[in-house]
Amino acid sequence: MQIVRFDSKKLESGGRIHWDNFLLGLWTTVACIVECSGESRDA
Repeated sequence: MQIVRFDSKKLESGGRIHWDNFLLGLWTTVACIVECSGESRDA
C-alpha cells in the first residue's frame, strides 16, 4: 500500500506516509510506557 502511494518523481508524496508511521511508533511507545509504569505501581 505504501509503495503504491509513493511516487519517486515526487518525493514529498512519501512524506505523509513517513509522518503517519512516526506518529504510530510514537503512540506505541507512549502506550507501552504508560502500561509498564502502571504495572510497576501495582506491584
